[in-house]
Amino acid sequence: MTNLNPASESPSGEETKNAPSKFFYYLTSKVEHILSLYPFAKFFILGDFNVHHQLWLTSPFTDHPGELASNFTILHDLQQLVQHPTRIPDRLGDKPNMIPQREGASGILPLPEESDVETDPETSGYDGSGDEGDDSMPVPPPFPPPMPPPLPGKKN
Repeated sequence: MTNLNPASESPSGEETKNAPSKFFYYLTSKVEHILSLYPFAKFFILGDFNVHHQLWLTSPFTDHPGELASNFTILHDLQQLVQHPTRIPDRLGDKPNMIPQREGASGILPLPEESDVETDPETSGYDGSGDEGDDSMPVPPPFPPPMPPPLPGKKN
């Protein structure tokens, strides 16, 4: 199985050279599929994508995966909800800034009570075991989605 992490690397670089493109192609296909079934669905795409873009947070540079991520956000009219880098302090000068997984996310994201947090095993290392080491937890939209407004002149 190919690692779809946009920032993944291998010693040769060949296996993962196109991983960022494949990853965002995969995400785009999933978004389009959801919207084809539920045109008025609202959903969140969450994850630690490990991409860099100068327009986001405090990144001093833009890398290729960051450019792909930026194009993806523009294409799907997405917005960044977390306005500060999240990290475990692993370098001199870093301060801890983490979002607690399940409980903390509801303070940032307006999730309806009936929402459920699930993961996609193809894109996330989270195995549902409760291991708090992973911070990539995709959130599906609440189901059933809201009914679209009736078309003018049509009766339901």
